[in-house]
Amino acid sequence: MADTMKTVEKTKTNRVVAKSLLSLAVVALLAGGVVAAQAASFQSKGAGRNGGDKPFGGQNLTAEQKAEREAFRTAHQAEMAAKQETVKAAMDKGDYQAWLNAVGATSTMAVKIGNAANFAKFVEAHNLRTQADAIMKSLGFDGQSGFHMGGGMGPKNR
Repeated sequence: MADTMKTVEKTKTNRVVAKSLLSLAVVALLAGGVVAAQAASFQSKGAGRNGGDKPFGGQNLTAEQKAEREAFRTAHQAEMAAKQETVKAAMDKGDYQAWLNAVGATSTMAVKIGNAANFAKFVEAHNLRTQADAIMKSLGFDGQSGFHMGGGMGPKNR
């Protein structure tokens, strides 16, 4: 009877080992398939983030598609320039409502400024910065704000 019990127990152990090995083999096959699929995908897209040397994220565009894309880009640039002019005009006039309409009530700037009184302070700060830039330019600091003029001579740069 003891021999029969050992045989039954040995058979159970062999089944568990066989199931474990089968499970491990299935996982290895699946992982190998995923790796192969990723490698094939990478090779078909080309190297690099945007598909290597293929423009626009790996897309091969026709001349018509390129023209459509360029027309969209040009229209978007014109729209942004018009918006920028509207914002500038509103700031020059100190017109909070026109500025708010131009930037949008939910824009980050509109939310930070929050009201007409703060907008007046914002316009004042903008005007002071513009005046400061003009003074710095007259002193020969073209294109520089001048507020970081150490020229590498600060204590930690010596």
